[in-house]
Amino acid sequence: MLGEIAFGAYRVGAKNWTAGRGEGAGSRGKGGRVTLAARVSEAFDTVPDAITLATG
Repeated sequence: MLGEIAFGAYRVGAKNWTAGRGEGAGSRGKGGRVTLAARVSEAFDTVPDAITLATG
């Protein structure tokens, strides 16, 4: 289960990066690895809240 959550968070971050979404987003995929890492970090930051919603 933990692996699925981690992979899902990475996928969401990567999709947001390629779509150009998120704080300070520019065009699609702009910003290279630094922006990709920020989007993935943002996605992982929401995991505890998502688990709380699912179990609450």
